[in-house]
Amino acid sequence: MTLPSRPYLSLYGLGYDAAVVTRTGDFDRDGDPDVLIGPLSGMPPRLLLNDGNGSFTEVTNTHMPSLLTNIVSQGTIVDLDGDGDLDFAGANYASAQWQPLTLLANDGMGRFTDVSSTSGITLQSFPRSGCASVVSGDFDGDGDADLVASGSVGSRTNQSCYLLRNDGLGSFTFDAGAFPMDNGMRKDEAGDLSCADLDRDGDLDLVSPGFAPGMALWLNDGTGRFSDATTTNLHPAPSGYVFRTVALGDVDRDGDLDLAASRCCVLDVPFLFLNDGRGQFLDVSATQMPLNADGGDSLQFADFDDDGDLDLLSVIRPNHVTRFPGEEQLLLNDGAGWFTLDDERRFFGSNANGYVTDLLTEDFDADGDVEVIFGSHVGQPSPPRRIPYYVNTFRHVYAADPPRRGAIWRVKLCGPVSSTGLLAIAFAPGSTPIPSLGRLGLDPATVQLWSTLLAIPNEREVAIDLPIPDLPQLQGLPIYVQGLLNEAQRGWRLTNVWVEVAIG
Repeated sequence: MTLPSRPYLSLYGLGYDAAVVTRTGDFDRDGDPDVLIGPLSGMPPRLLLNDGNGSFTEVTNTHMPSLLTNIVSQGTIVDLDGDGDLDFAGANYASAQWQPLTLLANDGMGRFTDVSSTSGITLQSFPRSGCASVVSGDFDGDGDADLVASGSVGSRTNQSCYLLRNDGLGSFTFDAGAFPMDNGMRKDEAGDLSCADLDRDGDLDLVSPGFAPGMALWLNDGTGRFSDATTTNLHPAPSGYVFRTVALGDVDRDGDLDLAASRCCVLDVPFLFLNDGRGQFLDVSATQMPLNADGGDSLQFADFDDDGDLDLLSVIRPNHVTRFPGEEQLLLNDGAGWFTLDDERRFFGSNANGYVTDLLTEDFDADGDVEVIFGSHVGQPSPPRRIPYYVNTFRHVYAADPPRRGAIWRVKLCGPVSSTGLLAIAFAPGSTPIPSLGRLGLDPATVQLWSTLLAIPNEREVAIDLPIPDLPQLQGLPIYVQGLLNEAQRGWRLTNVWVEVAIG
């Protein structure tokens, strides 16, 4: 097998040094996914707006409030006040002086206001001064988004989780009877609480990692009353482990959600639990996970190789004692829930990372494949590096150098080996969805098709030399380039749009 000249996911850096929480959503309602970075101690929340082609502009100074909060350990994106746009709720970690949660309300254009003090979640109304995790969902079936919070550091709790019921307008009331009094036996101190309908009964259940029991599974009765199903529905139930992260996804394509989990600070095979459709989970790690793989501080399911099933990305923290630099491991799914390690690193190169506590998987450049953004911890490495942004080049067009009048401009088209493709150029952007092809990001009125049919070789990219006429009217004009690939597995698909802001 001939290895590609570079991995499918190419590393870039966003202009911010560190983050614990990263979340994505269309905050300005322009049709593309943006990125919100949760507040850090002494640092405000950050907002990065997407131009639709995977390039981000930070608008923190004009769009975000200046907050004095503790570290937000987990956040959730949801319409909290029922006005049709995406707001933010963050769990304030291990603090006795701040609000238990940070709530930011969106005005619909991506400008956020701190409404923490007017939301009903105060130190007087809510029995926690700090939380490690928060998740949103309509837990009581009344049509609005409620919140469940969990965890704290170095303090005892009466309950493992806390339900905050929404009145529909973004005001919350603590329900002390939603979770059992268990002395915090299954609280989530790692900030990875997740919700989904795990037993397919029509309501939202919960799963989270835990320090004492390893993992917690909570089943909802449909009204927002939760019962502890950890020992009855996990086979076998983890014990004696400290879990760091969990991920949910239908890995065997049988219509229900399965579960992956990893232990904290331990290099060992990730856990995989398959769901029988009724919320009963069987541990198949020994047979269906590769023995040469390691579980990391962050796990995420996504279709990285574009074959229609969910793969698993594991991001492992650096160890400064053993000098292990930290790395990404991609576990590829065969479609039935059996995973193999991409040990040839066809997707991720060998790049040392920081202490990655969170990650995003999203199609940021609208070409149908998945990009990745890591939230690197503020403390490691020292000094902190930029937030890693992995752009997927499974189908991709790019140029290493800017275009200049009277010169040859080299553009490269990437795609699966043995695919063929075409290249198109325009002087204005567009956004036209085309069923089965993707999004045409070029202006139809100015688009020009490069007539040569291109063959993608084993190196997975082909160079096209475009002559730029030496015409004065081209000086300073933007130029937009997009490819169209004919792939063996998918047929014709549009790539991303490569944008050059001005011809030189």
